[in-house]
Amino acid sequence: MALVNGTNLVLYVSDGGIDKAFGHSRSFTLNVEANTIDATSRASAGWSEFIMGSRSFTLDFEGLVSYDDDINVEWLQTAVENKTKFLVKFTDNLAGNLIYNGYVYISNLSIESPNEDVVTYSGTLQGTEIFSTTYITPGDPDAQAFIAAAGLTDPTQIDAINGLVEDLKAENLWTKFYAIYPFVGGTATTHKFNLKDPRDLDVAYRLQFNGTWTHASTGVIPSSTNAYGNTFLEDKSLSSFHLSYYSRTSAAAPYFDNVFGAGDLSVPGSEFDVYLKIRDIGGNASTSMNISSADAPNTNGQGFYLGSRNGDLTQKLYKNGAEIASTTSGVSYPGDISMPLYFGSYNANDLASNEFYKTNKECAFASIGTGLTVAEALTFYTIINDFQTALSRQV
Repeated sequence: MALVNGTNLVLYVSDGGIDKAFGHSRSFTLNVEANTIDATSRASAGWSEFIMGSRSFTLDFEGLVSYDDDINVEWLQTAVENKTKFLVKFTDNLAGNLIYNGYVYISNLSIESPNEDVVTYSGTLQGTEIFSTTYITPGDPDAQAFIAAAGLTDPTQIDAINGLVEDLKAENLWTKFYAIYPFVGGTATTHKFNLKDPRDLDVAYRLQFNGTWTHASTGVIPSSTNAYGNTFLEDKSLSSFHLSYYSRTSAAAPYFDNVFGAGDLSVPGSEFDVYLKIRDIGGNASTSMNISSADAPNTNGQGFYLGSRNGDLTQKLYKNGAEIASTTSGVSYPGDISMPLYFGSYNANDLASNEFYKTNKECAFASIGTGLTVAEALTFYTIINDFQTALSRQV
């Protein structure tokens, strides 16, 4: 068994179901004590005898003060004042290793500010009730590859990614995708990776964010004036194709609201047009995959949207697993996608798109793949809703 590097062990507070690390932690010490009860009697033949009594544990911690951390001295001081009992765990998040769990109170908290030196905090967590250990079970290998590439360490996020991959595979949907963007980790670095192929390469459809984006634990928010993401995905047939987008924003976009899109109608014989819109300036959702758009009025932009064409001239638009629009006839363009598909905008004739095509919708999940049946669309929604619920960011 390999030795464990202490730096890799992280102390977390489970706050509202989300594991948050003690800010700028430097060290912590677990102390477990078992009390003994003297059971010596005249029958002990001159030897002391004991039986086991109650057990207890404490955690001593120390770190650097930064008020930007989720779990900082202000959070800890509030827990002291409110006599808050909370769950802590510490682990290195590696499959096969242990997670230590227990409920605690803060029994003391100190802040030290030496002259011309960094301010530190320290204290003791007094355990209450049972202290337990569990093993981290190895997850799906595809999930583990993504987790490693994105550098995820939060146990809640890791569990959610494992569950997402396992559910998609169990329902025979995994092979339907070219790209899956789960947007976990809260940074541009973690958000760019494709769950299906988490290499940091254009050919792996890794996202390249251009313009102004806001990255948070709840997803990515594009500027409606200059943001667009390059998926680098092209040369795909639109006869069987889908686009999906989980929106956490209700408001209509200033203009067209393309959350995905690309098109070139300038070359006869190879024209193509593909997009997904959620709630544009006119209050409509729509999708097109080389045929006349499927449109529906939409008064709330929040939810999970899916545009799908499943191998014929029928395309459907879904919201939260329910069909809201479809088209079965109309203009059919002959071309495949011949330029990179944009995320959060529309790639018009291989040019950086202007503000009229952009969206204002915060995205907590997106995907690109082949077409889905009606039953698959409903199953897909259920899986994504479970994924968002696991991350406490469902709408």
